[in-house]
Amino acid sequence: MRVLPECFEATGPISAADVLVPGARVCFSGTAHSPRHGWLEKEQLHAMAEARGLRAVATLTKTRTDVLVVAEAGSQSTKAKNAARRENPVITAEEFLEWVG
Repeated sequence: MRVLPECFEATGPISAADVLVPGARVCFSGTAHSPRHGWLEKEQLHAMAEARGLRAVATLTKTRTDVLVVAEAGSQSTKAKNAARRENPVITAEEFLEWVG
């Protein structure tokens, strides 16, 4: 289950390519695990994001965050709940890592 604001669910699922555009401000929640990359801490995810033209931000805010990347689908972390309440799009770390390539 993905945590997404209702406005995004109504228009269909979003993809990483929809929200990860040059200059997008990205916040990460949790430590991610990938079969290809292993365990990735936030600092590593920040470096990956910045290498692809994104701006990694440490704090989730409605006006200064364009997308939240959660460690796993269905996250009920405080950041995920706040993102849903603030209508920030949410994607999984797996989707982010596939986008990174």
